[in-house]
Amino acid sequence: MSSVDFFKDCQKRLFSFSIPFTTFADITDKFCFMFLTIVGAFKMVLMLIGGFIVLRFVGQLMSAKRNMEHERQLNEESRRFEKEKAEKLKTFGKTTVLKDKAKTTNTQDADFEIIE
Repeated sequence: MSSVDFFKDCQKRLFSFSIPFTTFADITDKFCFMFLTIVGAFKMVLMLIGGFIVLRFVGQLMSAKRNMEHERQLNEESRRFEKEKAEKLKTFGKTTVLKDKAKTTNTQDADFEIIE
């Protein structure tokens, strides 16, 4: 008897609804029902474990993505800082002459008074 035939036979016996449980067939019905519920419970436990594993993996994936984005922003900020630092060191101690008059219109000359 194959396992498929065994389960079909168990299902057939389960749904026959015999009231007194005194015959051998009724005892096997109880065993089949118990066996099917144990297998169902085992499958449910395996599915729950698999679901938790998948959720954990997705959580780790999302955390890694967030960490990579943060690291990319930090690297970009450090590159901008190094570029600005190199530019400042290149122009350190030098003066620049503004040739555009529009930029100098907002500046005011300060009047100095001699304090005695």
